[in-house]
Amino acid sequence: MSGLLLVATGCGPAGPGIAVQLQVIGQELSSRGGPLPSAGQPPPGMDAFRLCVQDAAGRGLVCEDFHDLTMTTVRLEGVPAGANLTVTFQGYTSDEQTQQADVLWCGRATGIEVKKNATTTVRMLLGRCGDFNQLSQPMSTGRAFHSATTLPDGKVLLVGGYQTLSVDNGRCSHPCTILQATDSIELFDPADGSFQPVGHLAHPRGLHQALALSDGRVLVVGGCQVATLQSSFDDLDRPGSPLRCLEPGPAAVTAELVEPVSATATAVDIPPVLLSAAARVGKDRLALFGGVDLQGQPLNRVLLLDVSSGALTSEQFTGALTTARAGATAVATAPADASAQEVLLVGGSEAPSPSDPGPFAEWLVVGGGGLTGREPRFVSAAAGVGLPVMHAMATLTAPGRILIAGGILPARYLSQETPFLPRPLRLAAVVAAAGDSLEMLDNDHRLGKARLFGSLVPLPGQEHTLVAGGFENLRPDRPARFEPAAAVEVWEEQAGDFALLWLRGEPVQLNQARAGHTTTALPDGTFLFCGGLNGETLLDSAEIFNPFSTSLGEGGLSPTTMP
Repeated sequence: MSGLLLVATGCGPAGPGIAVQLQVIGQELSSRGGPLPSAGQPPPGMDAFRLCVQDAAGRGLVCEDFHDLTMTTVRLEGVPAGANLTVTFQGYTSDEQTQQADVLWCGRATGIEVKKNATTTVRMLLGRCGDFNQLSQPMSTGRAFHSATTLPDGKVLLVGGYQTLSVDNGRCSHPCTILQATDSIELFDPADGSFQPVGHLAHPRGLHQALALSDGRVLVVGGCQVATLQSSFDDLDRPGSPLRCLEPGPAAVTAELVEPVSATATAVDIPPVLLSAAARVGKDRLALFGGVDLQGQPLNRVLLLDVSSGALTSEQFTGALTTARAGATAVATAPADASAQEVLLVGGSEAPSPSDPGPFAEWLVVGGGGLTGREPRFVSAAAGVGLPVMHAMATLTAPGRILIAGGILPARYLSQETPFLPRPLRLAAVVAAAGDSLEMLDNDHRLGKARLFGSLVPLPGQEHTLVAGGFENLRPDRPARFEPAAAVEVWEEQAGDFALLWLRGEPVQLNQARAGHTTTALPDGTFLFCGGLNGETLLDSAEIFNPFSTSLGEGGLSPTTMP
């Protein structure tokens, strides 16, 4: 990725506009690598660029194209002073015969204030439009199964995760790979693509949950200090999850309130939280569903954590689920700040028999007055069809519509394979909350790649959901026991199908295959992918997906378009 430094001088509502000085920050300009340019040079391959200033609603206030790429200062006329403005950059090449413009490079800076007779400095990252752009600076350490939380200022707080990987030294009953957690904390700055270590947790932890609080702090909950990945199992029909907690450590029985500014973390004792599903259930409230106890047994419990008073309080609802669950997936259907939140809980329990999916899902309503639950109609009327999965991906794709995809089967279900192994799945289904219905997608409409511990990311303003990374195959010969995918696909809501994402005749993919990574939405409309496992080791690399269109927009970049 490349960086751009824009210095904007506002001359007031009736003034002549803003002056913009362009200066490239010293980073690689090609997402696939490439030489550094001289100061002031534009990214490679483009003939011209368009700068636009937009208002808070995304309407273009003024745009201008610049063809002299040797200029270091450009001027936009007629821009009024104002707050919450957006500046966009589109670097393009033009076809002389068709007069069509192909946008190669995109950038977008939001929340800009231009004052009368003042100078405003604007920084933005430029990336290849519609593509994954690898950052030139790595994280301070490799991480997998960590957390990445967006802060009010747009920076991203990266916490914990597994930092070292080693082949079994006799601590597992079967060959396994051991993952050791870190206590490190670092910040990602989307203005320049940099990572900066800022402090430490009280306890090393991975596989934890995290919640951004309204006061700027981050709540970090539970997890495991030493985890394992394995590819062989004792039970030939009920292998369970390939990801297990070997040593819970203090992480499992504590939560930490992290103050990003001072980089301090305060630990508070809580009931054990391991392999629990989580959902925000109101302002500064987090619900944790199921999980395992310190002996590894699945829990039938909901734990509600509340920081709305400033201090952390907890409330347990024992026996609140229809069955004990571990490695389930939770999707909240109401806005995050709603006083009552309906949550779909999927998977986390084994199929009772190869032809019976069992109670594979349930609805729960968490409100100020407590918790209620019910069995979905699509479970009670399943007739042998369902999703008794673990570690599935799930997200809202439209109001009341939930996409579920990937994961593994922890017990034999609709299979004659012997021994039965927890292989990554291509399975996918759509739940319609209004009709309490489940549509299992057939083989032609399922994921193109099997995926475990991948990303499922709704793209704002679109009927598309991005699917990226994850383990696609069991590979006992690899240190991670699995083979990750670099492949990317999109769920198209209207078509009800997954499709490859193409760019200039080639399928879009991650720069590095990764699983167990984090995906975080950034203020400029792009998405940050950090860390994970590549099959051999833990990754310290990060990349940004730039979803913007390669078409030249009249009013500048729109955050709701794709290539």
